[in-house]
Amino acid sequence: MTHFFSKRALLVLLCMGLFALIYNLYLPVLPDEAYYWVWSRHLALSYFDGPPLTAYLIRFSTLIFGNTAEGIKIVALICTLLGATFVYRLAYELFDEQVAFVTLILLLLMPLTQASFVISTLDPPMVCFWALTLYWFYLAVSRDSNFYRYLAGISLGLSLLAKYQGVMLVPTFFLFLLLTPYRRQFKNINWYLAGLLALVIFSPVLIWNYQHDWLSFTFQYHHGVAEHKVFQWELLGYFVGVEMLVVNPIFFVAMFIFAFRHLRTNIQNSKLLYLLLPFFITFFYFFYEGLFHATNANWPAPAYISGVILLGYYIVHGQHKKLYYWGIGLSLVLIIIMLFPEVIPMLPKDSNLKGRFYGYTELFAQVGPVYQPGDIVISNSYQNASEARFHLPGQPSTYFLNDHHQYQFWSEKIKNGAQNGTIKSLLYIGASDADSLSYLKPYCRQLIFIKTLSYHSSRADREFVVYRCLN
Repeated sequence: MTHFFSKRALLVLLCMGLFALIYNLYLPVLPDEAYYWVWSRHLALSYFDGPPLTAYLIRFSTLIFGNTAEGIKIVALICTLLGATFVYRLAYELFDEQVAFVTLILLLLMPLTQASFVISTLDPPMVCFWALTLYWFYLAVSRDSNFYRYLAGISLGLSLLAKYQGVMLVPTFFLFLLLTPYRRQFKNINWYLAGLLALVIFSPVLIWNYQHDWLSFTFQYHHGVAEHKVFQWELLGYFVGVEMLVVNPIFFVAMFIFAFRHLRTNIQNSKLLYLLLPFFITFFYFFYEGLFHATNANWPAPAYISGVILLGYYIVHGQHKKLYYWGIGLSLVLIIIMLFPEVIPMLPKDSNLKGRFYGYTELFAQVGPVYQPGDIVISNSYQNASEARFHLPGQPSTYFLNDHHQYQFWSEKIKNGAQNGTIKSLLYIGASDADSLSYLKPYCRQLIFIKTLSYHSSRADREFVVYRCLN
């Protein structure tokens, strides 16, 4: 083990994993996590919102740990630890143990990484296999090894099976081979066979999309790409501001300073180029789209895998100790605000990210005898429908009747039955605003109010209503 890790790196990883495990024991399921857990109850080749690997992993983990918050979140924890392990190993292979250890600390203290430990979405598996692909591809190239070529093909396929962003590794690898003396390896047929292997692993997603008129690809394209390229200053400010916060402002700025200040060296040195290409290609793709379209903070996340190694290299070899320690100090402050907002006096509830996890358990505990086994439960969004399924007794199937997200397939029979009158009664549990209730009109002749469910605490305020929908 010490040949794979230094003792201090192993200790850091074990301590971080133990901390995340204990923290997760007290954290409820986030709505998006509940949604991917519902995916795992409906195993398929792929899904409307994206590829299936997260659903497969959650299904496997819940078979072992049960259909609990801990059973869902263990996927995020394990994937994040594995991803950090191979980021460390890649830095070690490229440079030395000192750079690898500094990189590991930088990575683990990014707020984005800390969130990855506790939220099981599509991102932790994708980032894990992205890091693994970078590691194995480098070993394949540097050692001219067919064994590692096929491992890289497998991990690339799994990265794609986790999230479509994995495709960005393909131009990265092509350009790296093209721009370095390793270009002679283009003649090796095993590269193409490894690429074919990746495609085979990804093929369930291709089959599902073919069967559904390329619905998922189309949705994700329009979700991430602006139809009209109209530059907006506020979007630029939002993108840069959010990315600085999730990385750490000091480390974020330093990554780009070192990348551009030493650009010629980074291009001429094949090891540094190997880090620069995936960093720049991934980040600036989302940066460009972020000029015209609102982006999510996690979308450029894979860029920082190689970016943080580049930063670690320049911190060590440039003797930037003050930058390192000041950055660690700021990271700790940001992590405390994110993970322990209750210790920050007068923090507005809207700024309490942890509050997004809370309230659903308490809301559904108030349903009581209103819900009876056999009731068909509907809600006003895919997140609320997923939380309802997770928390109601027996975890029954629940539905969202709008043609949106994967629920349009799961809810089709219920929707048709309510419209044609064969289903006479539905139980609505969800938001009380007029828009949420108005969507029930095509399916209900009469709405009977039953009760209000409410949760109020220092963390969050939530309110649901319960209606009997008669047809």
